Amino acid sequence: MKTPLRTAAALAALAFFAAPAFSQDDDRTMEVYVIGSYGRAAESSAGLYGAAPKASGGGGFFGAGFGGYSGLIGMQAEFQQWRTPTPGVARCLNTGVMNFLLEKRTGSVRPSFLLFGIGGTQGVSKNYLFLETGVGVTIRVTHGLFVRPQFRLQDWNDGPLGHSQMALGATVAVGYRFVAPDYL
Repeated sequence: MKTPLRTAAALAALAFFAAPAFSQDDDRTMEVYVIGSYGRAAESSAGLYGAAPKASGGGGFFGAGFGGYSGLIGMQAEFQQWRTPTPGVARCLNTGVMNFLLEKRTGSVRPSFLLFGIGGTQGVSKNYLFLETGVGVTIRVTHGLFVRPQFRLQDWNDGPLGHSQMALGATVAVGYRFVAPDYL
């Protein structure tokens, strides 16, 4: 099994078994979603004297995810593929990430904070540590359907003295939250 597939399987298992363990109350919900983003990526290589910029350009990712909430706390397993036509920037990165979130649990517009996400990425020639953070809102369209616009800062890094690719982008997720009818 290739590295991204193993990472994805491990993250899926962690989300499946850990999400309900947040609390023992009936305040738990699960969700599934598709996600897309467009942003600006910059690649640099680190050395003994600091980072040296190599290239930058536009790009984006698409993917899917699922997760669970208990109270204000949420966990999501997300699978993304970053694509960019820019020379010098890794053109295709397959990423599996586990996100930890805080979200207001009442109202139609709910502020949400992606506290941090951590995962692994497979590029064409090497593997990377993937980190992300973000802020946005979750807009409830119907009882279960939601739209979640966010701004995310993402980083792919292959080591302290290796090279790094960072992206800042606007992200939109569309999904369905499995919510009990009396919990709105």
